[in-house]
Amino acid sequence: CSYASFFIEPVQVTVPVTGTYQIFTQSSLDTFGFLYQSLFDIRFVFTNLINYDDDSNGNSQFRLQQTLQASQTYVVLVTTLSSNVTGAFLLVGTGAGRLTFTRVTNLSKFFPCRFIFGR
Repeated sequence: CSYASFFIEPVQVTVPVTGTYQIFTQSSLDTFGFLYQSLFDIRFVFTNLINYDDDSNGNSQFRLQQTLQASQTYVVLVTTLSSNVTGAFLLVGTGAGRLTFTRVTNLSKFFPCRFIFGR
């Protein structure tokens, strides 16, 4: 497989109660966010995609607003707008309940090809 060198961070989202949530970043990076229901597969980037955003949070930060169901699995994919850019970011969730974010460490189920991941 051949892809541009975008650094990505997949994060599983646990939703305690059904309701409307906002998920956003705070960073000096120009972040871009994707919200997937269930799994993400790089070969089929639009499958399970329910929302995406670039700059709605101001200062080049994404903000995803979405009604989330307590019984569903979600994945937020954090990346940058430009390739070959790395750095720190804070992922924040607000809304109907307290979201739990878990870094996805078993990346093989998401990415069948060699890819570059952030830390």
